Amino acid sequence: MPVIKIDEYKRDYTVVMNDIFKDKTLSLKAKGLLCFAMSVSKNWDFSKRGLSKTCKDKEASIETALRELEEHFYLTREMGRQQGKFSPIYTFYETPYLNPAIAEKTARLKTRGRQVVQLKRS
Repeated sequence: MPVIKIDEYKRDYTVVMNDIFKDKTLSLKAKGLLCFAMSVSKNWDFSKRGLSKTCKDKEASIETALRELEEHFYLTREMGRQQGKFSPIYTFYETPYLNPAIAEKTARLKTRGRQVVQLKRS
């Protein structure tokens, strides 16, 4: 049996529910992004461009993980105004939200060519 050693830190750590890691419907990339999002401070300027500067992934890869989190109800995205400009507002959840009103509000449509396809939900 392998031995796992973990250094104990007295500061600058994040507590995350184990349910995130046990969810077999999420990829490791999506789980990592969710945990990273929970680890940054509340006033951190969260954006795909900002994330791509903190890791090896490009914006397209980050968008894929964000979409996966959204499809599995760990994330909602809304457009809001900040300093006169429209920008997305990201809301991350430790467990998938079950509120039907939110689920209907965040149903996303994706356009492929001229065809509109509703993204799958679990």
